[in-house]
Amino acid sequence: TNESVYYGSQFGFYSRVDRMSGERQFIRPQHELGERPLRFNWQTPIHLSRHNQDILYYGANRLYRSMNRGEDLQPISPDLTKGGMKGDVPYGTLTTIDESPMRFGLIYVGSDDGLIHVTRDGGFTWTRLDGNLPADVPDDLWVSRVEASNHEEGRVYATLNGYRWDHFDAYVFVSDDYGATWTRVGRDLPAEPVNVVIEDPENENVLFVGTDHAVYASLDRGESFMGFASGMPNAPVHDLKIQQREKDLLIGTHGRSIFRADLEQVQLLTDDVLAAAVHAFEVDPVMYRDGWGDRRASWSDAFEPSVEVPVFASEPGQATVRVLTADGGELLSFVTELARGLQLMEYDLTVSEAGADVLRADLESDETLDAADNGSLYLRPGTYTIRVEQGGGTAETELEVRERGGGNVPEPAPREPPEIK
Repeated sequence: TNESVYYGSQFGFYSRVDRMSGERQFIRPQHELGERPLRFNWQTPIHLSRHNQDILYYGANRLYRSMNRGEDLQPISPDLTKGGMKGDVPYGTLTTIDESPMRFGLIYVGSDDGLIHVTRDGGFTWTRLDGNLPADVPDDLWVSRVEASNHEEGRVYATLNGYRWDHFDAYVFVSDDYGATWTRVGRDLPAEPVNVVIEDPENENVLFVGTDHAVYASLDRGESFMGFASGMPNAPVHDLKIQQREKDLLIGTHGRSIFRADLEQVQLLTDDVLAAAVHAFEVDPVMYRDGWGDRRASWSDAFEPSVEVPVFASEPGQATVRVLTADGGELLSFVTELARGLQLMEYDLTVSEAGADVLRADLESDETLDAADNGSLYLRPGTYTIRVEQGGGTAETELEVRERGGGNVPEPAPREPPEIK
């Protein structure tokens, strides 16, 4: 539940705290008398089962499981590494754990010495998988992530990281048969060690990869990747998580903060959308305000609203945008530049002089449509169509301007002042 928070520090010193009671529980397994001491990675992996949040998996050099949020930990595997070696830092440790969201007990683990294992029966039997990787993959590379698919039970992704051996290729693999065979994907990724891969829970074609330099996205299950989150600093990306309800991608970097990216339209990039010349996505409704374009004081700037229209264009170029009434009357037409791909096109909710005459014809007898303090004429409450024409294609989406009190919708954001360079 949200009341339980797990946190930890280097080499597997974890705790659970109950936010309501303040109760804390230390979590770290111990070897049995007569056994070799356990080995813990600097970033010891833990994993909460998506089938039961009381079930916690903990990776030392063996995999442990707790059925009661870490109060008791029981080993469910033998040593899943090559056995370790002497040194100042533990080696031969588990680095990543994932349980399939589609099947309880289907668990994948990876180690810092290059091993990948799977159990399909909750830990009773284990199968080694790294020997099934393509023959040209070097041995002993750090398994930085295993990721069980949200869409196909037998599908699993794995990433390997070789920077510790001065090996900087981007290694991303997928298997559709529980790891029996692997195919390398992301061959167009730059030579940057890969730390994490994640599959979108809504669209199986969408993947994200975090490297020692940036975040990359794929819309075709890894056949090709492109840069993502261009506003981010060039920093190592150590973790990626998708908040499914909010449709947000959370990006954890090394020392440069956590970033959040909205995936709502990315998840809707289906084959049909990608094949279209231009596509306009659903626009959030906005709340009408009498003061659009007016100054609150003689010394203040006018409040100038805007709405963002998500648009996908298959090719860059000029687009003509038309704002229409429900009956097809044109209220505004303007030209804008579209880049290739997904973007947010801004519309300031104004109408032209000619469009104002069209709009006045639909107003009630006691309503007026006058210019605001900034000289602009604005939409009134109603439902409108935004039409985008570009590259021989046409796309339409609906814009609803609601009366105040007509629903819980956000105020349109004021327009940002232009950046001065």
